[in-house]
Amino acid sequence: MNNDTTKILIDSDVIIHFIKGDKLDLIPSIFPDRIAFVDKVLEELYLIPRTQILIHNFISNNNFERLELDSNLDYVIEYSRLIQLVGKGEAACMAIAKIDKNYIASSNMKDIREYCEKNDIKIITTMDILWEAMNLHLLTVEECDEFIRKVKSAGSKLPVDTIEEYVKKYVM
Repeated sequence: MNNDTTKILIDSDVIIHFIKGDKLDLIPSIFPDRIAFVDKVLEELYLIPRTQILIHNFISNNNFERLELDSNLDYVIEYSRLIQLVGKGEAACMAIAKIDKNYIASSNMKDIREYCEKNDIKIITTMDILWEAMNLHLLTVEECDEFIRKVKSAGSKLPVDTIEEYVKKYVM
């Protein structure tokens, strides 16, 4: 996955997972020069008072590309269709990914899977990112399991309780 150079539009749920798991700083190391933030996702993230400064510093300290939804009429047209079905961040990511052939980093599979499959958009989930971090030797098995535990105990949903369970269900 890390040899690819396709841009990854990261949704707020993935960022929130990495905040809850205390591993936000890993994201740029896993996908160097590939992460992009859509303005609608940043708007969602800045609505969370307790993480505003953390998000601001994370965005400012890393050279992430920022994409404006209204910079392209095709984005806006597709977004206006999607916003009736999903949240603003998901809709903006899906619209831009469809037009520009990007990937989406999101764990909101229920809302985006069908559209992404129909439009040949690759989805990278929080667990996929965690798996990639382990493959790059940025995290150990134990650190991955601790991340999962922290994220789930902070109220977020992940499909497994351990990285081994993820591998058995989704990788093999």
